[in-house]
Amino acid sequence: MKRNILYTFITALLLTSCLMEQENPLIVATCTDGIRNQDETDIDCGGRCQQCEVKIPVVAPCATSLSKNIVSLDNSKITFTNATFSCSSYSSEKFLIAYYANYKEFKIELEGSIPDEDKIYSIGQYIDYDSDATVKYYDGWTYYVATTGELYVTIAENGDVNIEFCSVGLRENAFGYDDIITSGRVVCE
Repeated sequence: MKRNILYTFITALLLTSCLMEQENPLIVATCTDGIRNQDETDIDCGGRCQQCEVKIPVVAPCATSLSKNIVSLDNSKITFTNATFSCSSYSSEKFLIAYYANYKEFKIELEGSIPDEDKIYSIGQYIDYDSDATVKYYDGWTYYVATTGELYVTIAENGDVNIEFCSVGLRENAFGYDDIITSGRVVCE
């Protein structure tokens, strides 16, 4: 009889420790168990464990002046609608945002597949050579490509991918002059 009571007590203690792991003083905190327990402020960091990595938010410097799915090119604007643009990974190495309407094209290409975390991309003419993102524009007559700049990618809580860029210079591909300045925000839902 005493043995049954002891087994019942041990079983209850084990079940309680599993259910109340955060507050149970009998559980020794480890910083590698993949569980947020004891005084950790995040999974396996903070409190008794190493300090958690501080993530600096990615914010485009011109974010307050940008509107969803509007790209400005000098004095004109392009409105991205569901019928005119798409967001897709066309390989495991490239993510493409492409606008096609009225004989015009605007493309943003990112290195890697669909972004899953906030990141700042460097913009240049060629991915893997001088950058990890490109911006290209075709106005129906002339092709333009970005030479430098930054592209700001943030992931919303609902999973939307926000792509923002500020005052990126696009240069005429054929002759290397006639810069166009572009800024915009495109949201891939």
